[in-house]
Amino acid sequence: MSNIAKALVSVMCLAALSATASADTTLNAATSKPDQSPAVTTGSIDVEPSFEKRIEECMAIWDRKTHMTKAQWKRSCRTTLQSLDD
Repeated sequence: MSNIAKALVSVMCLAALSATASADTTLNAATSKPDQSPAVTTGSIDVEPSFEKRIEECMAIWDRKTHMTKAQWKRSCRTTLQSLDD
């Protein structure tokens, strides 16, 4: 696979993760009730998910119909997330 194709897949993966997170936030905001929401503490604000959690999230959007095997997708997830951490 060419570097351009890998980069494109990486961008699509990140866009899908971002869209999923945005949709989840919107859905949670629309359906949650103030008296039923969990308490937010200073320690829980701006806590970045672990690298492995982000890998799990990236792998969750893999589809059997994609042009990449699951192993290739995971490698792309790792490469992309590592480049973002640098």
